[in-house]
Amino acid sequence: MPSRKLMSLLMIAGFLVTSQAATAQKATGLWRTPAMGGATLSLEKCGPDLCARIVKIDGETPQKPRLDENNPDPARRGDRLVGKYFITGLKGGPTKWSKGKIYHPPTGKKVEGSLRLIDSRTIEVKACMFMMCRTSKLVRLG
Repeated sequence: MPSRKLMSLLMIAGFLVTSQAATAQKATGLWRTPAMGGATLSLEKCGPDLCARIVKIDGETPQKPRLDENNPDPARRGDRLVGKYFITGLKGGPTKWSKGKIYHPPTGKKVEGSLRLIDSRTIEVKACMFMMCRTSKLVRLG
Protein backbone atom coordinates (compact mmCIF):
# COMPACT_ATOMS: atom_id res chain seq x y z
CA MET A 1 0.00 0.00 0.00
CA PRO A 2 1.48 3.39 -0.98
CA SER A 3 2.58 5.67 1.80
CA ARG A 4 0.61 8.77 2.70
CA LYS A 5 3.47 10.99 1.46
CA LEU A 6 3.45 9.29 -1.94
CA MET A 7 -0.34 9.59 -2.20
CA SER A 8 -0.14 13.29 -1.25
CA LEU A 9 2.54 13.93 -3.90
CA LEU A 10 0.47 12.14 -6.54
CA MET A 11 -2.59 14.20 -5.63
CA ILE A 12 -0.61 17.47 -5.81
CA ALA A 13 0.92 16.48 -9.16
CA GLY A 14 -2.54 15.66 -10.52
CA PHE A 15 -3.88 18.98 -9.29
CA LEU A 16 -1.02 20.92 -10.93
CA VAL A 17 -1.46 19.18 -14.29
CA THR A 18 -5.23 19.76 -14.17
CA SER A 19 -4.84 23.45 -13.26
CA GLN A 20 -2.32 24.07 -16.07
CA ALA A 21 -4.65 22.44 -18.60
CA ALA A 22 -7.60 24.45 -17.25
CA THR A 23 -5.65 27.73 -17.55
CA ALA A 24 -4.59 26.91 -21.13
CA GLN A 25 -8.25 26.21 -21.86
CA LYS A 26 -9.09 29.69 -20.52
CA ALA A 27 -6.78 31.19 -23.15
CA THR A 28 -8.44 29.39 -26.05
CA GLY A 29 -11.51 30.80 -27.73
CA LEU A 30 -12.51 33.83 -29.80
CA TRP A 31 -10.64 37.10 -29.23
CA ARG A 32 -10.93 40.59 -30.70
CA THR A 33 -7.85 42.46 -31.94
CA PRO A 34 -7.45 46.01 -33.28
CA ALA A 35 -4.94 44.66 -35.84
CA MET A 36 -5.88 44.76 -39.54
CA GLY A 37 -8.50 47.43 -38.83
CA GLY A 38 -10.29 45.10 -36.42
CA ALA A 39 -10.38 41.32 -36.55
CA THR A 40 -11.54 38.24 -34.67
CA LEU A 41 -8.98 35.55 -33.88
CA SER A 42 -9.52 31.99 -32.74
CA LEU A 43 -6.87 31.12 -30.16
CA GLU A 44 -6.38 27.35 -30.32
CA LYS A 45 -4.19 24.49 -29.17
CA CYS A 46 -2.03 23.34 -32.10
CA GLY A 47 -0.50 20.13 -30.80
CA PRO A 48 1.50 21.13 -27.71
CA ASP A 49 1.62 24.79 -28.81
CA LEU A 50 -0.82 27.68 -28.82
CA CYS A 51 -1.72 29.38 -32.11
CA ALA A 52 -4.27 31.87 -33.47
CA ARG A 53 -6.20 31.81 -36.72
CA ILE A 54 -7.96 34.80 -38.30
CA VAL A 55 -11.69 34.06 -38.47
CA LYS A 56 -13.09 37.49 -39.42
CA ILE A 57 -11.78 40.88 -40.57
CA ASP A 58 -14.01 43.93 -40.19
CA GLY A 59 -15.10 45.43 -43.48
CA GLU A 60 -14.28 42.36 -45.56
CA THR A 61 -16.96 41.38 -48.07
CA PRO A 62 -17.20 38.51 -50.57
CA GLN A 63 -16.76 41.11 -53.32
CA LYS A 64 -13.71 42.60 -51.63
CA PRO A 65 -11.84 39.96 -49.60
CA ARG A 66 -8.67 40.92 -47.72
CA LEU A 67 -5.81 39.13 -49.47
CA ASP A 68 -2.31 38.24 -48.30
CA GLU A 69 -0.85 40.67 -50.85
CA ASN A 70 2.56 41.00 -49.19
CA ASN A 71 3.26 37.30 -48.65
CA PRO A 72 6.93 36.58 -49.42
CA ASP A 73 5.75 33.66 -51.61
CA PRO A 74 4.25 35.23 -54.76
CA ALA A 75 2.05 32.14 -55.26
CA ARG A 76 0.31 32.86 -51.90
CA ARG A 77 -0.46 36.54 -52.49
CA GLY A 78 -3.98 35.76 -53.72
CA ASP A 79 -4.85 33.82 -50.53
CA ARG A 80 -7.48 35.28 -48.20
CA LEU A 81 -6.23 36.39 -44.79
CA VAL A 82 -9.32 34.87 -43.15
CA GLY A 83 -8.39 31.30 -42.25
CA LYS A 84 -4.67 32.05 -42.07
CA TYR A 85 -2.73 31.19 -38.92
CA PHE A 86 -1.64 34.60 -37.67
CA ILE A 87 0.22 33.37 -34.55
CA THR A 88 2.06 30.02 -34.43
CA GLY A 89 4.37 27.99 -32.22
CA LEU A 90 3.73 29.63 -28.85
CA LYS A 91 5.21 27.52 -26.07
CA GLY A 92 4.70 27.66 -22.33
CA GLY A 93 1.69 28.35 -20.20
CA PRO A 94 -0.25 28.36 -18.02
CA THR A 95 -0.43 32.19 -18.21
CA LYS A 96 2.56 33.10 -20.43
CA TRP A 97 3.54 31.75 -23.83
CA SER A 98 6.64 32.72 -25.79
CA LYS A 99 8.96 31.74 -28.65
CA GLY A 100 6.13 31.97 -31.16
CA LYS A 101 5.88 33.71 -34.51
CA ILE A 102 3.38 36.44 -35.37
CA TYR A 103 2.63 37.06 -39.03
CA HIS A 104 2.43 40.76 -39.98
CA PRO A 105 0.27 40.96 -43.15
CA PRO A 106 1.20 44.56 -44.12
CA THR A 107 4.87 43.53 -44.50
CA GLY A 108 4.54 39.78 -45.10
CA LYS A 109 7.09 39.17 -42.33
CA LYS A 110 7.01 36.94 -39.28
CA VAL A 111 8.26 38.41 -36.01
CA GLU A 112 8.96 36.96 -32.56
CA GLY A 113 5.86 36.85 -30.41
CA SER A 114 4.56 36.12 -26.95
CA LEU A 115 1.23 36.15 -25.12
CA ARG A 116 0.33 36.84 -21.52
CA LEU A 117 -3.07 36.03 -20.05
CA ILE A 118 -3.87 39.09 -17.93
CA ASP A 119 -7.28 37.87 -16.77
CA SER A 120 -10.09 35.71 -18.13
CA ARG A 121 -11.11 38.46 -20.59
CA THR A 122 -7.78 40.04 -21.63
CA ILE A 123 -4.59 38.82 -23.31
CA GLU A 124 -1.54 40.94 -24.02
CA VAL A 125 0.26 40.17 -27.28
CA LYS A 126 3.86 41.25 -27.71
CA ALA A 127 5.51 41.27 -31.14
CA CYS A 128 9.24 42.01 -31.48
CA MET A 129 11.54 42.59 -34.41
CA PHE A 130 15.17 43.08 -33.47
CA MET A 131 15.05 45.17 -30.29
CA MET A 132 11.77 46.95 -31.07
CA CYS A 133 8.58 45.56 -29.56
CA ARG A 134 4.89 46.47 -29.73
CA THR A 135 2.15 45.26 -27.48
CA SER A 136 -1.56 45.11 -28.01
CA LYS A 137 -4.45 43.68 -26.08
CA LEU A 138 -6.97 41.08 -27.19
CA VAL A 139 -10.42 41.07 -25.62
CA ARG A 140 -12.40 37.84 -25.27
CA LEU A 141 -15.65 37.62 -27.21
CA GLY A 142 -18.72 36.11 -25.62
